[in-house]
Amino acid sequence: MNPVVVYQTKTGSSLQYATWLGEEIGCPLINREDLTYGDLNDRQFIIYVASIYAGKVIGLNKFLKQVGDLDGKKLVLCMVGMTDLQKKCEYDKFFKENVPEGLQRKVQSFNLRGNVVYSKLGWVEKLMLNLVKVVGRLRRDDNVAFNYYFKEHFGEDVYFADRNLLKAVVDYYRDYDMRFRGI
Repeated sequence: MNPVVVYQTKTGSSLQYATWLGEEIGCPLINREDLTYGDLNDRQFIIYVASIYAGKVIGLNKFLKQVGDLDGKKLVLCMVGMTDLQKKCEYDKFFKENVPEGLQRKVQSFNLRGNVVYSKLGWVEKLMLNLVKVVGRLRRDDNVAFNYYFKEHFGEDVYFADRNLLKAVVDYYRDYDMRFRGI
């Protein structure tokens, strides 16, 4: 079936998940920024792993242009975010706001918890996190992940990436592969 994992990362969480997926599935990784026209033409199963940054899945629009026509291809989107995985409605919102309406039925999405590597952030990202912290305090946010980071560990590097979170993605691939091969 010729699968591939394409990723775009800001602080390393998406690369970590992409690496683990490549190992589990046995396929190559390609940094989205290194893709050239036609690189995905012979790929039937494409996984895109990228961070959610300020509500946007980074690089997704450019990636979708690089993929081109999805006929005969299965596209899986793994969104890596800071949002608590229990808040599925938030990830559903990210999906609907980032994936064009005409493609939403053709894309399978999975949500993954990313790291907060504060030490790798620039001043703009740090400013944004400070604003999120202030707004969250004003709203008295009950989001467990939010509270864990912003109240207990703000300004620190916190690592949430977990290889076990990929089980659903790997199972989905294996099931699709068996159906593709008629098993």
